[in-house]
Amino acid sequence: MKLVTLSKYELVNFLGINELRKVKNPTAKKQKGFIFGMLIFLYICLAGYTAGQAIMLAVLGTAEYIPILFFLSAFAMNLVVGIYRAKSTIYRESDLELVSAFPLSGVDLAASRVFRLYFDNMIVGLAVIIPAFLVYGIMTGCGAVFYISILIVCIISPILPTAIASWIGIFFAAVIARNRHKVLTEVVLVLIIVLGSFAFSGVISAKTGLTTGISVSEKKEMDEQMKLEMAAMIGEKMVSLEKAFPLVKPLSAVLQKGGLSGILIYALISLAVMVPTVIVIGKNFFSISKRLFVTKNHKEYRIEELKKQSVLTALIKKEAARYFSSGIYVSNTIIGPVMAVALTVALGFIDLNKIVASAGKLPVELNVYNSIPFLIALIYCMMTISASSVSMEGKNWWIMRTLPISAKEILGAKLLFNMIFIAPFYIVSEIIMLFTVNAGFLERIWLILIPGLTIVFSILFGLFLNLKFPKFDWGNEVEVVKQSAAVGLSLVGTLPVLIACMESMILTGTGLVLLNAGFSLALVILSLLLYCSILRTKLKE
Repeated sequence: MKLVTLSKYELVNFLGINELRKVKNPTAKKQKGFIFGMLIFLYICLAGYTAGQAIMLAVLGTAEYIPILFFLSAFAMNLVVGIYRAKSTIYRESDLELVSAFPLSGVDLAASRVFRLYFDNMIVGLAVIIPAFLVYGIMTGCGAVFYISILIVCIISPILPTAIASWIGIFFAAVIARNRHKVLTEVVLVLIIVLGSFAFSGVISAKTGLTTGISVSEKKEMDEQMKLEMAAMIGEKMVSLEKAFPLVKPLSAVLQKGGLSGILIYALISLAVMVPTVIVIGKNFFSISKRLFVTKNHKEYRIEELKKQSVLTALIKKEAARYFSSGIYVSNTIIGPVMAVALTVALGFIDLNKIVASAGKLPVELNVYNSIPFLIALIYCMMTISASSVSMEGKNWWIMRTLPISAKEILGAKLLFNMIFIAPFYIVSEIIMLFTVNAGFLERIWLILIPGLTIVFSILFGLFLNLKFPKFDWGNEVEVVKQSAAVGLSLVGTLPVLIACMESMILTGTGLVLLNAGFSLALVILSLLLYCSILRTKLKE
């Protein structure tokens, strides 16, 4: 009974639905309705993309690979997202005192929070598994048993990745709890996981030749020879995958037939991993939580010489202190810059054109090196500090608004701190590319200009969105840094960069120069418009 109540508490405001229902302020209701609508739209887009990829596999004559490929895709997605969220979902400072005062066991609390992690993974997995499996069932004429098995697969598929992610979450929490420098430790661990996952993905791709997408012609009538070649290529890669991971083949056979006995065995194996996970987390829940969020009061204070500083300097120092006091804030926003530098180093050791060629015959010839400026820019603008900087003020925002300081100084400090923080990464990556990327004078200009302008634009766009969609009533920093509307919508700003990145692979000569110049000019104009809009913001109302 306690577990059911706690699980309801965890899910009471899933996707902000409860806030949307209960909020009285018309403006706030419109904002929350818009955010909820955007989430639904993105969810539909994911399901549509999944269905499209599954249909393409069926058109190529490789429908038998649909169940296993999309099951593994959902598994990988749940694992990566789960690792990213496990610690912050299981261990929360906001309600630690409250739950500690209640007669609740650590196992019940751990079970409810792991269930929340599982539920979130299941919702994401539905958009991948259901469309793909329905396409497979329709294209191959499966019976009723297969369609019944789809729902069962959706329910059991997130169990194992959630359990694995939870183990990593408790490992993170245990290491951080025993370390004096908690913020630094959390940042280092997150970077190790992120960079390690990319390295692991690269090893898998190199070993199996399996890529994350399927490139096809946009023509309505695809050449039959190309179909045969692509089908053969996909078949070879699946054979390589089955050799590298022997369990893939029997699992694929179970999913194709909708074999309930095989699915039941997988469910039992998943539960055999999940149950000990919950017990271990529960037994150590309170001891780890107390160490994670311990605060030390220093009794000895010494007044030293007072120094006069400008308002801007003081505000930037305040931003820096707030930023580096949160491990979640730092670890989520430092990943992009670190990965950008890592990519510039990797460019000296890998041949991008060979990687593209390994995907097989493509309808058009691609030159990946033309896209390097956009690729670096895309990584830099994935998640900016400014998209959370206003919301991170929380309930103290009223203090900033009542100080005799102009909005230009307050918001300008937030912009400037973000730029100061990212500048060393940008400079280092540009220096490294002098040695790892062979480019002429004009190409070198684009390598400097496009990432730099994109960084400025993304910082301005993030702050603009955060001012439009602030979130001050949060109880956990995760709600601001990972789940806020401003952060989610700021990712929309990456779409033009992504589109330009893909176009640059196709264009050459004058067309490529016009794309680079036009993109740079558009960034300058948009950045100026955003900056003027931010300066017009009134904080005193």
